Amino acid sequence: MQQFPNDMLEEHRNFALAVYIMYIYGIPFMMTTLRAIHFSTAEMIKNEETARVMKSIKQIINTDHGRGFKICHILADRQFESVRKYIKPMGIILNTTG
Repeated sequence: MQQFPNDMLEEHRNFALAVYIMYIYGIPFMMTTLRAIHFSTAEMIKNEETARVMKSIKQIINTDHGRGFKICHILADRQFESVRKYIKPMGIILNTTG
């Protein structure tokens, strides 16, 4: 796993993660971007059920934590309101668009 320089981690200790679902030929993909460093991920998901979306979000957060990034905010559209009750106990603030 790639580690980032300590000075980068010191400057960007807490991160906002932008999350959205994009369709390619009708297939849903979970797309994420760490805002401060523009690091993006894409993961094909079987469906948009809350359990599947949360599993994907947890995998991304755990991967980012393993690299030394702390996710403090998730920025998403209203489609992600259903995961709010699962995100809050993780100490992460979910901001959805109006």
